[in-house]
Amino acid sequence: VNRYDFEWLGFPLVIALLLLTLFGILRPSIAALMASRQRAASTPGLRFQRPGPAEMPNLAFTGLVVLFLVVTLFVSSAWPFGAKLIPQTIGWGGLVFTLLYLLGRFVRVASADGLATDADAPEDYVGNGVDSLDTRTLLARAGNFLAWCLGYLGGTALVGLLPAMFLFLIGYMRFHGREKWSTALYITVPTWVFCYVIFHQMVGVTWPQSLFGNLFPVIRSVQSLAIL
Repeated sequence: VNRYDFEWLGFPLVIALLLLTLFGILRPSIAALMASRQRAASTPGLRFQRPGPAEMPNLAFTGLVVLFLVVTLFVSSAWPFGAKLIPQTIGWGGLVFTLLYLLGRFVRVASADGLATDADAPEDYVGNGVDSLDTRTLLARAGNFLAWCLGYLGGTALVGLLPAMFLFLIGYMRFHGREKWSTALYITVPTWVFCYVIFHQMVGVTWPQSLFGNLFPVIRSVQSLAIL
């Protein structure tokens, strides 16, 4: 913002990315709403539905996310404009979409035959059958993903944010997702190059320093390698 003011929001690439992100976030909800309306035998309406016991862990986690976003908005509200822009933007955006998610869990489209449930929704709306998994499996998967995220944070501290992102993407797809090396590289390399060009070369982001960069500070003197 300090470099381009708000003109960067009008860049075609930025607009395309924002629209793709918005579409990805809203697509499951829109698909579920359209499916519910198609199944309605008469004029559909909105009804309140109490979530079942299986949904309580998800709702509890969502509540923590809401609390975290509210605290983020409150703390960053007193910062200078340039410092609070990103936290406020992410905070308000995340809060809106999180509250919409909660609204979707309590309010459903109903017909004369009864209330539309998750069983009538598209498969991707209910997490590809995740509700049918037992608690132990869910905790194991969550712990596995948490370990990968912590590994990414550790990699960021060791070699920097961008190099750690490359290692995380290729490692997660190859060893966790069990994709072929060719598939992992086919996705990782363009994604990483895109982020490198946009955020390092064009935007000029100041990256957090890493242990490797502190051990070899001469590398940071080369602008193209100042990502450590």
